[in-house]
Amino acid sequence: MIFLPTFNQLEITVGELRRHGFVEIRVQELIGREIQVKESATRPATRMIGHTGFLIDARFVGIVPM
Repeated sequence: MIFLPTFNQLEITVGELRRHGFVEIRVQELIGREIQVKESATRPATRMIGHTGFLIDARFVGIVPM
């Protein structure tokens, strides 16, 4: 599993995974946002100042190039 914080890194990494024989590459975006916790009123914060990142997982089926 790989964690990346930017789209540019995501594009480069997925390209390299494909080039080196990885398949079933799956990317998930993680979005973090503040939650206000109050009795009978728990909800996301009114203002969305979020952070994002990406998780990649893949399966290797090729032979490692020498």
